[in-house]
Amino acid sequence: MTDCIMNHVIVEGTSHQIDHLLAAHFRKLSDAERLRRPFAEYEFLWHEIATLPTSVAEAGDISALQNWQLENWEYAFLPQNETESSFGQNGSYNFRFPTIGSEPRPLFEALVEKFPDLKFNFASISMPNFCVFMGVGNHGQLTCVDDEYN
Repeated sequence: MTDCIMNHVIVEGTSHQIDHLLAAHFRKLSDAERLRRPFAEYEFLWHEIATLPTSVAEAGDISALQNWQLENWEYAFLPQNETESSFGQNGSYNFRFPTIGSEPRPLFEALVEKFPDLKFNFASISMPNFCVFMGVGNHGQLTCVDDEYN
């Protein structure tokens, strides 16, 4: 059975820097959507960071899509976007989303490289095997703090 991974990201920076991240890779939910998803104000648009080949993206076969992701990325996103998000009291932005297989380390690396002025704290926890990945992204570099996967 493939593990389900919960990925939690805490982003620290100025409000302007965080707004830039949100504008680039998040979609603000409508009021109606927020009623159905009370723990989310934004939806994470991961596919704008980790792009798929057009033939895979447009095929419409969820199983084939996830198999391609697992084969090529070693992780897969769930078909429904289940982003939960909130702003921290200190101005940080927190979001979490599930993946299948392992943590989306290439996606984390891409975020850190694209937004070097932000500080990212990543934690990925695997269920049911309880493996953990923790990393910090700062100044364009991802540093692994704890990596139980390898």
